[in-house]
Amino acid sequence: MESLNPLLHSLTYMAGPSLAAIILNIAMCLAILKLSRHKLEPGHTPLIIALCFLGTILGVIAGGSATPLGQSLVTGVLGIVATLLTYLLSKESAAEWRNLMPFAMIALMVAAFAGLMIGGNYKAVRQSNEESMAQWQKYYEVVMLPICTKELELLLNHKALPENYISQCDQAKSIIEQ
Repeated sequence: MESLNPLLHSLTYMAGPSLAAIILNIAMCLAILKLSRHKLEPGHTPLIIALCFLGTILGVIAGGSATPLGQSLVTGVLGIVATLLTYLLSKESAAEWRNLMPFAMIALMVAAFAGLMIGGNYKAVRQSNEESMAQWQKYYEVVMLPICTKELELLLNHKALPENYISQCDQAKSIIEQ
């Protein structure tokens, strides 16, 4: 079960909130489109869904990335997609899509913002866990190792540990039991 901890951690702090944000963003965008005076054409719904997925995933990658390269790459991809949508907005052959493009760009940007918040939260939780682990490691090196060394030294020299003493080391516990 210990080997599943990273997966469970990712599901809890990244995948679950991302999926919730995607579904909420899709529902919100499609509801606004249905309430607006614009008619949904075939293909509009899949485009909104795809842009919500793309924006959220890229936002999570950028927000959770510890390197500037990951953030720059995602910013570039979002820029290219937004440019493509703007280009489609000006094309005469895509006239039936013209009413959808502002909604599509807003859906992409809202999804990217939600993804950035989720990725930033995941990054903060990960850094907090790393700091806790570093503190525990320091405590182990400064406090526990000297105590264990002293316990083992006493036991190996056949000296009794103080009465009612609770051993702090697994090795010392196994020697005491023998």
